[in-house]
Amino acid sequence: MVGEIRDRETAEAAIQAALTGHLVLSTLHTNDATSSIIRLMDLGIPTFLISSTIIGIVAQRLVRKICQHCKTSKKMTQDEIACLQLPSRQQGYVVNYGEGCMECRGTGYRGRTGIFEVLDFTDRIRTVLSSPSVELSNLHEAARADGMLTLRLCAVKKMVEGITTYEEMVSVT
Repeated sequence: MVGEIRDRETAEAAIQAALTGHLVLSTLHTNDATSSIIRLMDLGIPTFLISSTIIGIVAQRLVRKICQHCKTSKKMTQDEIACLQLPSRQQGYVVNYGEGCMECRGTGYRGRTGIFEVLDFTDRIRTVLSSPSVELSNLHEAARADGMLTLRLCAVKKMVEGITTYEEMVSVT
């Protein structure tokens, strides 16, 4: 375990441990999973070492859960529908929210749950890393093509399931 990779020395130590066959788990502060690769490159780790040592990256965030005691529903506004790029529907879209009660102290939320983005190091990702100029957009496209669910899509899924609100999903992602 490496508490957090903040500098080149720590990154190099983690990479060296991984090269010797150890499973290394660590944290790195970035906005999403694909940004972690760019961060390691910024710390001076060559792409061939990143490609040969990393097997996966998980990005995570917490979203507040709708209070089950005051949960109710409403129709999404046209602005909300446009923000999510949803197709227009005659009947509209319905989402949940908490009205606020004694149980949630008037907030409409009670508890938290995680949203996750899992980047599996596939051959496609390794191919992008072997190109002369690695760009975040190329890494993100490759990851999505391999089926990675983004933090935003994970949060939208939680919203559709009635676990969190539209406002919380937009705020966190």
